[in-house]
Amino acid sequence: MKNIGFILVTLLLGACSLAKFSSYPGVVQTSFPQQLQGTYYLLMPTSIGGHKKAGDTLFYKINQTSVVLMDSSANLEEKPLGSSNVLTLVGGKYHVLSTNDTDWPAYWNCMVYMADKKDIHIYPFIEQSTQSKLAKYFSKTFIGLSDNHDSVFAYTLTDEKFVRYFEKEVKGGQVLKLKRIKVKQ
Repeated sequence: MKNIGFILVTLLLGACSLAKFSSYPGVVQTSFPQQLQGTYYLLMPTSIGGHKKAGDTLFYKINQTSVVLMDSSANLEEKPLGSSNVLTLVGGKYHVLSTNDTDWPAYWNCMVYMADKKDIHIYPFIEQSTQSKLAKYFSKTFIGLSDNHDSVFAYTLTDEKFVRYFEKEVKGGQVLKLKRIKVKQ
């Protein structure tokens, strides 16, 4: 089965790649807070003959201990919290879901999760356009070459630098915005 989460990030962010960190930030949380829990959806846009149309729908459900992704073809991918998906609280206010990188599993990809009554905003830490900005905040180490022979770096973080980088460079930038599905009870 395809990795739905990776497909989501890849499609929405284009050719960008997720930054790799040597560790995850913050204090480990054993469950998602109530304000993040819920079911969300995203209509993924597509272009046909130069006309933009709604494409596939992605459903994103956050329960107490996992994230479940489902596309409109009913392909499911569950990501339970554990050793390869770690939820942390950084700076006392930012929830960060860190996952092992797909190609470099010794390293972590980090995304900040923020929710309100209508939406969830997921802020991925990406490399392409911000690589020089990443290096201003975090020390970097060369870890190898990718399949297409690009240099791959991992960044070393501290909680303070993570918060500063998020607030100055990421927040308000590229965001995955999913709509909350209201469930009548």
